[in-house]
Amino acid sequence: MKKTNRRRTIRYDRIIVALLIVSAIAILIFLMAMKAYQYVTHDLLSNAPDAPEYYLMVGTDDQSGAHADAVVVVAINHQTQYITFISVPENTQISRDNKQQVLLKDTFIEGGIEETKSAVENLLHIRMKHFIVFDNTSFCAMMDKIGKIDFYVEKNMIHDDADGNSDIYLFQGYQTLSPNNAFAYLRYIDNQDKEIGRWQRQERLMKAILSEMHNNSSLYNWGMVYHYWNTDGTSMTSSEAASLAYDFTKFPLENITFVILPGEIKEENKKTYWQINPIAVQKVIGLTLHQEEETN
Repeated sequence: MKKTNRRRTIRYDRIIVALLIVSAIAILIFLMAMKAYQYVTHDLLSNAPDAPEYYLMVGTDDQSGAHADAVVVVAINHQTQYITFISVPENTQISRDNKQQVLLKDTFIEGGIEETKSAVENLLHIRMKHFIVFDNTSFCAMMDKIGKIDFYVEKNMIHDDADGNSDIYLFQGYQTLSPNNAFAYLRYIDNQDKEIGRWQRQERLMKAILSEMHNNSSLYNWGMVYHYWNTDGTSMTSSEAASLAYDFTKFPLENITFVILPGEIKEENKKTYWQINPIAVQKVIGLTLHQEEETN
């Protein structure tokens, strides 16, 4: 009796179905892990129901001698799902224990981020959970991952550095900002608007960046930041930074507010500085504590 050789045929349809099932299970496990992570970090570990977490973001510019050229406090209230960006003018006058007056931007030269962090904490009477320092390189690297921003530049912005080379070259109009042009927009300061104009531009660009992040899912932003986060110049781990990016896109966009630290411009000995209004400042901090009540 002759034996017949039977060739086994590969059932590609079954393989494809199996791969789809495995992929679906993997995605489901990832989503469950994210929900569990959020529950543990934001619900179980939050002792004060309305207590926000404060983060300090400092932008530096090598061409200005490593001053703190941009100082922003981010208040995140997980219970009310509100985020408040508080722009602290870099030329805010700080009083020392020895009654010496210094500008906030100079504290970074004196003692780095720790000195600036301490100065802001004493000024606002809060404690920072983490700090993040951005320079040109780290900011552009972050913008590369977020993507180019469609943005309206409100005026021509041209500036030459100390050597006479053009380091800022932006024209008025609606355009797509590259990472370097976005950084130039943040840095630009002119004789007409001076510091107030730059603070307003920083606010406009931050709004545009957050809006761009909201075009992605919160899980996508979590994974992107976790994978690409650079721990240089920050006290945050990749997981902590990813959790922050997750909140930025999980919370409603209308729950994100921007304020400039209340005060006024003063001039002394031909030098200008920002003098805060202590009562108005504490009202701003109070707003971050009870944001939901204030807006109802």
